[in-house]
Amino acid sequence: MRYLVLSRPIVNAGDYLFTERSLILLRHLRPDIEFISGHVSDGIDIDYLNSFDSIIVAGGPIFDNRFLTKEAFPLLNYLDDLKPRIHFFCNGFYGKSSDVPYIYIYIYDKNVIEILKKIEYNGGKFAVRDYITEAVLRNNGLSNVFMTGCSAWYDLDYIDKSYIAPDGIKNIIISDPGMTKDKKFHTARFSQVASLVSYILEKFPGTNIKYTFNGGIYTKYSTDFNLRVKDLLEKSNIPYYDISGSADGFKIYNNCDLHIGYRVHSHIYCLSRRISSVLIEEDSRGAGVNGALGLPSIRNYERHSETEFIPNPYLLDQIELYLNELMRENYSRLHCAVERMQAVYQKGLVPFVMNL
Repeated sequence: MRYLVLSRPIVNAGDYLFTERSLILLRHLRPDIEFISGHVSDGIDIDYLNSFDSIIVAGGPIFDNRFLTKEAFPLLNYLDDLKPRIHFFCNGFYGKSSDVPYIYIYIYDKNVIEILKKIEYNGGKFAVRDYITEAVLRNNGLSNVFMTGCSAWYDLDYIDKSYIAPDGIKNIIISDPGMTKDKKFHTARFSQVASLVSYILEKFPGTNIKYTFNGGIYTKYSTDFNLRVKDLLEKSNIPYYDISGSADGFKIYNNCDLHIGYRVHSHIYCLSRRISSVLIEEDSRGAGVNGALGLPSIRNYERHSETEFIPNPYLLDQIELYLNELMRENYSRLHCAVERMQAVYQKGLVPFVMNL
């Protein structure tokens, strides 16, 4: 059997990470299947698509009205003539807020729900990376939905290893905000980052602190913001790294004792390798992973919509309380989160892949 695995990495290191981990997992669990990788935006013709037994769309926050259109996702142009089933693998919902009313009132456009229901009617399955995504899909009338976690949760070299609390905090890495495209929010977001950096310097004096730009520094929308942060880091003598363009950049986290930051896949990468991590949630993606792993919700916003970003005035207070709790309780919450990862792997992801 031959399966085509489509994903859409462009710049962000996290996109490359879940793509890489998806292929590793699929090939590990199903050596009887040949998995061929491709990009969602590739100009693939119908004869090529029909040469596969199934098509898998791997990872990313694709369950959004913007990303499930025929323009954004060329494969969907061929649904009427497509022979293989389409399965979604460890994908998520892209929502501005994790507020319950927002999650439960999200409705797919008519053309999008028609596409999803046609895929399901033809035997397609939806493996989702968190319970928020599951709620959105089920609330829109889909039923063939399975919670498997994100493929990036699972590093096969660590899948059977328990979390062990660090013997002190010597090396810390801060990950950058991901939601910095809108210039009208730059001042508020930069002020928050500056406060976070100052807090970490004061909280952990004498430690080695680094900073990662997961989506790059010189970007299409966020260069001005990133350069302000770069200047702040240089004045604070904090080295910074552009880890965009591949999954390899995440290796910088291998020797750290603690990650604190905004990037979901920095958080996931660390936990997958049993490294302590605190995620600051920017939207429903961060809330989804923390909720699925039983970790507290620490949001960078008090209110967030298409037109408004109101920063969380209690962010540093929440981080302080949580860090003190982790240290006092020997990081027991992270131990439980890793156990949760392992349980979802065995009871969610493995059965899903074996039944493809």
